[in-house]
Amino acid sequence: MVDELGNQVQDATQPTSAGAAQRQAAEEEGPRALSARKPGVVGRFLNTCRNLVAGIAAPRWDLRTFLYGLIALLILVLFIHNWAPVRIDLLGWKFQLPMPVFFLINLALGALLLRLWQIYGPDGHEETQ
Repeated sequence: MVDELGNQVQDATQPTSAGAAQRQAAEEEGPRALSARKPGVVGRFLNTCRNLVAGIAAPRWDLRTFLYGLIALLILVLFIHNWAPVRIDLLGWKFQLPMPVFFLINLALGALLLRLWQIYGPDGHEETQ
């Protein structure tokens, strides 16, 4: 049956089956070919990376974000400027490291010691009964 716009319309009085409608839709679509190749290890890794990166939200741009970026840029410039190696004598060991690497190692060791002090050190106050 054809409506006034020239589109095919089924008559509501004729019963239709769901299977016939699906077959007709499949015939109109034509054959579908799927790839026989599944993504390999690298493809799966790249898909995982793509999904992780897609979930990252951009930071909001306000004064705090600008100041953090400015501080990070200043630290980066200082690290690049002071990249000269320094000689370190530690308990009889002698080695050379770039100054920023030595600074980061000291920072990490200090943070670790502070955390251990917080966990295992004295509480700093006495309990009264």
